[in-house]
Amino acid sequence: MLKLPIRPSRQRRGAPCAAVTALAGLLLVGTPLGRPLVNWSYDSLYWFRADIPVRGVTILYMDEESYVRLHQSPGTSWDRALHARLLRRLTELGARKVAFDILFAGTNNPMADAQLVNAAKAHGHVYVAALKTPRVHQGTLLGTELLGPFQELAAVTTLGLVEVTENDGVVRQHSSNDASPEFPSLAACAADRVTDAPRAAWLNYYGPPGFLPSLSYHRVLAAEADAELQSMLSNQVVFVGAKSIVGMTTKSADAFRTPYTVWTGRTSPGVELNATAFLNLLRGDWWTRPPPWLEAGLLVLIGLGLGFGLAGSRPGSAVGRALAVATAIAVLTLMGAWSFNVWFPWMVVSGAQVPLALSWSLITLSAGLWRERRAFEQALALATKAPFVSGPSFNGDAAAAPIRPANLPRPLPPEPGVPVVPGYQLLRCIGQGAYGRVWLARDILGSFHAVKVLRRQSFKDPLPLEREFRGLSRFTPISRSHPGFVHILHVGWKEEEDFLYYAMELADDEQSGAKISIEEYSPRTLAGELARRGRCPLEEVVELGIQLADALEHLHRHQLIHRDIKPSNILFVKGAPKFADIGLVTEVTRAGGETNYLGTPGRIAPEGPGTPASDVYGLGMVLYETGLGMPVERFPELPPFMIQAGADPLIFEFNRVVMRACEFQERRRYPSAAALRDDLAGLRARMKAQSSPGSGPSRT
Repeated sequence: MLKLPIRPSRQRRGAPCAAVTALAGLLLVGTPLGRPLVNWSYDSLYWFRADIPVRGVTILYMDEESYVRLHQSPGTSWDRALHARLLRRLTELGARKVAFDILFAGTNNPMADAQLVNAAKAHGHVYVAALKTPRVHQGTLLGTELLGPFQELAAVTTLGLVEVTENDGVVRQHSSNDASPEFPSLAACAADRVTDAPRAAWLNYYGPPGFLPSLSYHRVLAAEADAELQSMLSNQVVFVGAKSIVGMTTKSADAFRTPYTVWTGRTSPGVELNATAFLNLLRGDWWTRPPPWLEAGLLVLIGLGLGFGLAGSRPGSAVGRALAVATAIAVLTLMGAWSFNVWFPWMVVSGAQVPLALSWSLITLSAGLWRERRAFEQALALATKAPFVSGPSFNGDAAAAPIRPANLPRPLPPEPGVPVVPGYQLLRCIGQGAYGRVWLARDILGSFHAVKVLRRQSFKDPLPLEREFRGLSRFTPISRSHPGFVHILHVGWKEEEDFLYYAMELADDEQSGAKISIEEYSPRTLAGELARRGRCPLEEVVELGIQLADALEHLHRHQLIHRDIKPSNILFVKGAPKFADIGLVTEVTRAGGETNYLGTPGRIAPEGPGTPASDVYGLGMVLYETGLGMPVERFPELPPFMIQAGADPLIFEFNRVVMRACEFQERRRYPSAAALRDDLAGLRARMKAQSSPGSGPSRT
């Protein structure tokens, strides 16, 4: 009876994935590693939200126009007498509060300072900026202190911190981490929220930089106030600060990135950030995150759900579920933020946990299917050595007739000289070498494969058979790890008839492609393509070279070399080129080691085989034949069409790639197949650019 492997339950398959996905969520949200995902989650809250009109605050910008109109001297701070005039003017216009995002440190004009102090005292609700600085004595940090305005002004105003620091330059939270009841922020002071200002509040921007109501500084000092000026300043909280680095403001840089900067390119002045924070506190609409314990619990639950939910699912179903979860988390986060002012780091789920769980599911599914297929193939091979065992017959006879699967083609009786290979029916010989034959074969499921048979009696010297076996043992484990290799499906030894055999993918038919006719089948190889078509179009050759160079690089990364790269050893399976004939595959030559001088004359590198560079040489010769239509014996001659007028310049770029791949001196050759692949990829990009609309016609 044919015994097939039993699949583990979904719980067993999903448990490792669930644990890893849940742990990944906790690590990303709790360590600097996941800070970009958390930040992007916050920034995304503004992608689809409309701007929110607000009232209650007006910004007066110390901009370039005011700097010129008010005749400020370059290289000096703004005249404090102007600020005194501004305060008196705002008092006349009925401004409720005035907050200066300016550090009035030190004194240099006692008369102007006195005017500013008197104006602030007359208004009664003036707030000025302060900075928190370290206090150091003889190299020892003693604590921190406020760097605020000169003493007389500090006595009649309220001080507040204005600096905001963010790791990636984007301002997302209300105030710096140093803000506290002892050192409150300027926004908290102006909003009368010094004692209950939230420590973990996130800014709720109402629009992009420049969205809040604003006026130019000089306009308030104009002779007469118009109706617009009255409406924007009367009973409003006024924030005063620099719009950019104008003259000598109190900060070295007053331009901050916000979530809008990514797509608008515009930065925000610090005074606008303080005004936004003030409005958040005044309106109570700042954004918050769930408590850490709740956030961690949600990430664990989501991770467990993804791990168990995607385990064992078919690829299409797994991808659909993953997309549904990622979309649902994003939508729920946006709705929660817009409706309840609570946001969640959804990118940790959609950008990390979902891809991780999906990748794990697909990889384990592929690995499981591969193991099942191998087990099934081995079971089939064993089953061919004994008849199928049946259950009791319907008429109750003790002797039971053999059972055959339905619709299975009945094997033909073996012809004289045709080997009997377990699990395969050899139909017709399609290739013959010095030591073995390749057969068109059909397995028990009716699928076509190629089976190579090597009889010991065909070898006078046992070394070639041992070399073929060593090549198989090295190549078979990686044959299915890259699409550029012919897959080895099964390897076996028939002791009764003393031969080695292995089954592999079947190449396309030269005429009908994947449609196989037993009587007319002929494998499609690159050698056959060259015989039928001659020189191939440049686009096809470049694409073929990229695919083969990538496969060669994969082989070299596993410390193996091919040693016999030529058109007849390059097959097409489902239209894709693949390396075949792995009998000469061996390990890369170590320093001081030797490799047998094997391969095809005319295609062996001058220094001999044994290194990745020698394989690059062989692939370069294949490109020379395929792209230039010249036999390898005439290398490095150029074909006549290249010296004719009007030849495509790209063919000369291709020729330079080929010449470097086939350099006689190894040190001047491409150092790896990856370097050859990258140059061919660059040539492909230039060919596509030349053939794009508006670039003119392309030639091959």
